[in-house]
Amino acid sequence: MQPPQHNCTKQAGHGSRDNDQNYQSMDSYTAARLAHMMNQKYAAYLKNRYFTVELLSSTNITPHPLTHNHNTTGEQIAKVIVTLSSLDESYMYPIHALMVINDQSSPQPITSLRKAHYLLLDYVDMYFDEFFSQSEDIYLTLDYSKHNFEDQELYLKGQPYNKRIEKLADQWLDSAAPISES
Repeated sequence: MQPPQHNCTKQAGHGSRDNDQNYQSMDSYTAARLAHMMNQKYAAYLKNRYFTVELLSSTNITPHPLTHNHNTTGEQIAKVIVTLSSLDESYMYPIHALMVINDQSSPQPITSLRKAHYLLLDYVDMYFDEFFSQSEDIYLTLDYSKHNFEDQELYLKGQPYNKRIEKLADQWLDSAAPISES
């Protein structure tokens, strides 16, 4: 499954590996406070790691391929990225969570971007509760998968990676001599 295409531009933020996505950053002060609260809540498990939070939104310019209703053009998408990172960037685990605002297939559609962000954050927080209680041995899917929570359809994905190694590999590939054909 591919995420929807959007007509906004993504501002700065940590942990985003959805380079094909175009989102607008929302309320960086609130995002920083939420990250601080998560860092306090999970302090015993962090081991020189920390959380960052991005609150994003976008207007869908194409039918939303993740939902059963492909007539979602023009609807607003709420997205949250919560990333667990090591200080040296050898461990990065961004969790991407999104939902359609005012999804008419829901019994009680959420109409507020703020409420959508908080619902997504609640679900991601529940995931990290489970993640840490299971000795960090439970992971999300690499592609978006549907999750039902409080009568809403949420879509989540996550993949841990080593940003330091990726940077070193990129440097090595950029400096490698071209292979000649004999």
